[in-house]
Amino acid sequence: MRPSVRFVASLLSLAVTLPAAGAEAQATSRCPAVASRKSDLAALAMRDTASLKPSGWGEPAASVVFVNATCVGVQIQWRDYYGRYHTHATLAAGDSTSLSTYVTHHWVARVTRGAPLALFVVPAGGGRAVVRAAAAAPAGRRS
Repeated sequence: MRPSVRFVASLLSLAVTLPAAGAEAQATSRCPAVASRKSDLAALAMRDTASLKPSGWGEPAASVVFVNATCVGVQIQWRDYYGRYHTHATLAAGDSTSLSTYVTHHWVARVTRGAPLALFVVPAGGGRAVVRAAAAAPAGRRS
């Protein structure tokens, strides 16, 4: 049985009106308002978590300013001593926040309820961590 022309046309119009991808794809575009901000902390790829020692116990205190330089909301999550993630902040596009933490602690920025974008390890003295879309995993893949 062949589908009707009207049915096929409605499917085609539905495909045209749906976005090509979700928030993860939007994060790959640059937001001009925040694209030029510099980061003191290097953004590591999520695949690097396996080679990192866990966040240290009893390390010196530090402060990190997280800046969302993507065009979508991101969550800032602390990776605890056992590899579990705890959300400490949610930032809209272009927003920033300062968090108190400790040297060697791991922080992950991920698209809100989505894919991870970057991993930051807090150095002595803390600093600024700019979340950029360039570090994003390809759409559909999770690290």
